Amino acid sequence: MISRLVRIKKETRALFWPWCAVMIAGALPIFFPHSSPAAKLNFLSFFFGIPVLATLSFGNEFYYRTFSLWLTQPVSRMQLWADKMIVMCAAVLSAGTVSGVGMFFFALPKMNLTYNKAAAVAYVIITMASATFWTLAARSAVGGFLIIGFIWWALYMFIGNIETGKLEALPLASATATAIFAFAICFALLMLWLGPVCNAGSFSGLVPATPFWRASQPYA
Repeated sequence: MISRLVRIKKETRALFWPWCAVMIAGALPIFFPHSSPAAKLNFLSFFFGIPVLATLSFGNEFYYRTFSLWLTQPVSRMQLWADKMIVMCAAVLSAGTVSGVGMFFFALPKMNLTYNKAAAVAYVIITMASATFWTLAARSAVGGFLIIGFIWWALYMFIGNIETGKLEALPLASATATAIFAFAICFALLMLWLGPVCNAGSFSGLVPATPFWRASQPYA
């Protein structure tokens, strides 16, 4: 138990300052509701800060070349994966909640519609659930961020478009919110299953050859 607390503290320290930056940027419209710079920073915190937080947990291991060392700890690899997921999910959910409140109720109140909020929740869920798989696949936080960014872009193009610098929602039925949320849950479950199955060392297309917790040798 003590060793797990030490690991969780280590993961928390790695995400603490990025989390603070995303939280502050996301909360700015709450304190400055009529400020255009605050609204822009809130937008960046939600659509760029959230993917960064989601990918940093595993991305840091690749950046500092400590992935092999991380895997050699005397605990199961599923436990190591769970420790990172606990901290990452807590950071993403808290930052996403603050940024979402700032965006829908203060920065862009005209966007405070049911299907827009459903799309935002779907975006956070998909990002959080798929970050592990895409980061391990790309072997970097930057690669994982770019892939998740593409998924966000596709979702964004489905929900709305940009005209004269303003976000305008497409005329979708209210029932679309349920479909969006259902898709997010199904896709998230798939990504959560693929995350721990992912073998960062050998990929054949997008399908891992060996689950990373069963690999006989640590990854280089």
